[in-house]
Amino acid sequence: MIPTGGIGPARLVACRAHEHDRDREAGLPATHSPGRGSQCRTFPVPDKAMQARRSLSREIVKNGPFRSLVLRLAATRLLGRAQRAPFDLECFPTIPNHKEIMWKVALLTGMGLAVHAAGPDRAGTGRPRVSVIWGGVRRGPRAPASHLALNQRLRDTSKSQVGKVFAETFGYALAVDPTTHAGDCVAKSDGNAAHDGRVIRCPIAVADPQLSYQRLVDNRSGDDSVLDFRVPVLGGEIPFVYLKYRPVDGRFLNVNQRVTLARTGDVLSVAEQQAIGAFCRAIGLDLGELDVLRDRGDGRIYIVDVNGRPFGPPKPIATGDAVRAVRAYAAAFLRLGERVLAGQAAFATAAPPARPDGQGGDPGRGATARSRRQPG
Repeated sequence: MIPTGGIGPARLVACRAHEHDRDREAGLPATHSPGRGSQCRTFPVPDKAMQARRSLSREIVKNGPFRSLVLRLAATRLLGRAQRAPFDLECFPTIPNHKEIMWKVALLTGMGLAVHAAGPDRAGTGRPRVSVIWGGVRRGPRAPASHLALNQRLRDTSKSQVGKVFAETFGYALAVDPTTHAGDCVAKSDGNAAHDGRVIRCPIAVADPQLSYQRLVDNRSGDDSVLDFRVPVLGGEIPFVYLKYRPVDGRFLNVNQRVTLARTGDVLSVAEQQAIGAFCRAIGLDLGELDVLRDRGDGRIYIVDVNGRPFGPPKPIATGDAVRAVRAYAAAFLRLGERVLAGQAAFATAAPPARPDGQGGDPGRGATARSRRQPG
């Protein structure tokens, strides 16, 4: 069965007061008024989930590549060619929708998805549960309190925090002081998902406290494109890397010319993978993705963004590559889930060893191998 917007059944059994509090803590509009007392009864799926389910129907009808991916994943599962998840995923504050990769992992593996709720088995399957807190969300008393919850320590994914932790773990800086820096730099909102970066000339008289100022990384690939690495990280493991190509004049927009896959070791050296692991441990990322750029001048990598709620696979990507990405992502997540259920709290520290060049992290046939040093 295809997950409908990340939800299995069309109705959730919940306490009226709990649902109201959960929506308020998540910053969502209340889907109902808190009733008297806290007795449990059945309530409709929240409005946002209903909208996600309707948009899923439209996406399947109108989006050919997405429809092909869903059918391929569903067929792989029905034919018994995919590893089945022995646990369900409990999410805070909301469950993933069809635009997020964990929805596709659930479709492939049969993993149940449910909103976090303390107490007995909320998904109703009787199976173990792994909990995740999506990065960057406001916490509250209803959030998972266990140290075993994925991303429990991921509290701040702002650009300024990313730059601070990057400098501490890599030993060189991404952030610049625009009042003293000489030359070009990038100015962008300190929060996530703004895609409002622009190049400015420094020094400037006064820095805007709402902005983050970063080194302008020369990640050009040829004369008219830039190359971004989207790096999935699951408990310290990097199963593969997306290669995202964009036009130079649209380098800060979330619109790609093309997307391919690469083996981890063909893009990142062992030392770089280890440094990424140290960064994830320091910032608290157990499940998510990083935006990484390689400067073709000094050859070094720079982590410019942390995504604690992974979407994708990014578009446009070939259906075959998208299927391979979801399968590799699912396999890595099931390994992570097994470690969670075994009671290992320090997920990143218990990660598999970094993969040498050309070894492991293979998303399958058709993966695009690239040199660690960006082509000039």
